[in-house]
Amino acid sequence: MIKMPITFHFCLAIVVASGCVAEARAATMISAGENHSFFLRNNGSVWGAGWNITGALGDKTLELRQAPVLVMTDGAAVSVKGNSSLLLKKDGTVWASGLKNYGQVGDGTKNDLERPVPFPVAHDVMAISAGGFHGLFLKKDGSAWATGWNPNGQLGDKTKITRLTPVRIMSDVVAAAAGKAHSLFQRRDGSVWAAGDNFFGRMGIVGKKRSPTPVKIFLIDPKIRKLQENSDTVF
Repeated sequence: MIKMPITFHFCLAIVVASGCVAEARAATMISAGENHSFFLRNNGSVWGAGWNITGALGDKTLELRQAPVLVMTDGAAVSVKGNSSLLLKKDGTVWASGLKNYGQVGDGTKNDLERPVPFPVAHDVMAISAGGFHGLFLKKDGSAWATGWNPNGQLGDKTKITRLTPVRIMSDVVAAAAGKAHSLFQRRDGSVWAAGDNFFGRMGIVGKKRSPTPVKIFLIDPKIRKLQENSDTVF
């Protein structure tokens, strides 16, 4: 069934005696999870909205938020999937909130406890990507790291072992994207590598069901350094 698109206008609500006045604010990055959303404004402030029973918004509560609430300042990037959130600060530290039952946030623990307050999980990071139950971190030195659920080898660490802390996958990487059960890595030479579940051919590899070791797909223009993903297929 095709649904009509919904236009979202990010705004800051100012309550006055006569009602509510909405002041438009620019959002430079957006990310949608299963039931919650994050917005990064051009001033570095990070805002969250939606279902929050797992503490995925990181606003120190478990309350449903139908309007965006401020979560942190000094943000550089946001990436959310499922009921977990990854937030990258300008200083290169990665902060997480929400469920960590598969080690998907990389703090060394695995349980179903909610974390309503963002907590640090990595440093020296320049880009993040949250997958179904795993996360990817691209560090400033060009190394790619992965953490979380790994039954299909989606971390790309040559195993199918779930990782509770990030493990190094490869070097000389300029972009990374985490899908539901697979990952893509783009290296500086423009080559794209895939690991994980190839169901529906989502990794772009013919005749292979899955691979825990990154497999080279093709070369693209090295000037193109952003991989796009949704929950199932990278495109």
